[in-house]
Amino acid sequence: AAANQYQVANNMTDKIAALTQLVNSESASAQTIAEKSLADFYETWKNETLVVNQWLVLQASCQLPGTLARVKKLLQHPGYDGRN
Repeated sequence: AAANQYQVANNMTDKIAALTQLVNSESASAQTIAEKSLADFYETWKNETLVVNQWLVLQASCQLPGTLARVKKLLQHPGYDGRN
């Protein structure tokens, strides 16, 4: 359902809501879809700093194990700006 919501959403808020569900799902298939959707979302919004910040927060606030490793990886991402 979250994957479908992401695909049919016509605004950023609905896409972020779907991504939040995908990122926090324990399902292996949801995690695969989440990675693709996160890449798609970033590519779409990479020039909008505030939206990229939401994208980073969404990932950094994941409730699943491995989030610390994800945050460390995000610190090296081109979309991360430590001054922001």
